[in-house]
Amino acid sequence: MERSFCLILLSMLIALGPMQADTKSSIYNAYINRDMVAWKAVMTSLEKVQPKTLPQLLELVNYQYGYIGWCLGMNNKNEAKQYIDKGEANLALLEKHAYQPSLVNAYKAAFIGFRLDLAPVKAPVLGPKSLELMELAIKQDKNNPFGYLQFGNGLYYRPKVLGGSKEKAMAYYHKAERLMEAGETSNDWNYINLLALIGMAYQDLGQSDKAEAYYQKALRVEPRFSWVKEELYPMWKQHIPSSNQ
Repeated sequence: MERSFCLILLSMLIALGPMQADTKSSIYNAYINRDMVAWKAVMTSLEKVQPKTLPQLLELVNYQYGYIGWCLGMNNKNEAKQYIDKGEANLALLEKHAYQPSLVNAYKAAFIGFRLDLAPVKAPVLGPKSLELMELAIKQDKNNPFGYLQFGNGLYYRPKVLGGSKEKAMAYYHKAERLMEAGETSNDWNYINLLALIGMAYQDLGQSDKAEAYYQKALRVEPRFSWVKEELYPMWKQHIPSSNQ
């Protein structure tokens, strides 16, 4: 009986490995092609897996995080709210099991940021909580790139009167970049998204040469990256003086 159980468990673990690799690859391809229908299909498929392992649950939170960002960018607030609720419920489960606390706290900070996007009036209450979670995430794991990314986002988007600084945010973005590059970046939508984000930030700061360098870096990493290839880099070229091209 015990041997049979072990064989069943082993077969489940073997099956989960390829599935996680497949979902990561599918999400990556959906991202580089800006195919959010495919993204949502992969995410929904993973939502239906029962029971989920803790790594699968954290993976799902990452996909929900990306999808919420897209929903907010498209001003689809109702769907964003739906997935914020789902993501926070998943984070509560992960927290209950004390799984990857640094990552969980970084995501919790990000999801508070999403709620602030929906209701900026709540900033005096939610803002300090988000900052506290970002700081905790970095304290818990100084090698967690997502913690630095979220801290950078907090600095970048927070008003100056509340301690925001776009210039200081860049140091945290670059720290996240270095930590990601110290690990595995292939088929990782988070990595190429960070490169695009850094490019946009430099463009916003008026540092055109650095913006171009990051758009080019993103395309070297992934030549099919349609957001940069078809939108961000062409828009950069339109706004740069012809003498600098």
